[in-house]
Amino acid sequence: MRDSKKYLKSKWYYNTCMAEKKSSKYRSSRSYPLTDACLYTAEDLYTLRKFKTDVTTNNLPRWFVKLFRKFEAVMKSKLWAYWTVDLKKQVSSTDYDNYSPWLRTDLVFDPESG
Repeated sequence: MRDSKKYLKSKWYYNTCMAEKKSSKYRSSRSYPLTDACLYTAEDLYTLRKFKTDVTTNNLPRWFVKLFRKFEAVMKSKLWAYWTVDLKKQVSSTDYDNYSPWLRTDLVFDPESG
């Protein structure tokens, strides 16, 4: 949250919009002026940059568990640099009858890199 505020306060359109809001023309209004700077600010405020998803599964058929394990191995090799590994949890053996894979993603899009 603090990073978003710092990012927004460093932009020209936010500073221009705040200056326009404080001007005598818009001081009595409760809303922000409908200027380009304020519209850019509103667009920036309502752009989502942080996403979190949790997916859990139960009672999967054996063929799907095998397919998922193969997919999991490929994804782990591709995303190894970004992976968080819990070394206390043992994952060497697979119980196909009680296997319930889960997936958690935390995605943060940096507006400065792009």
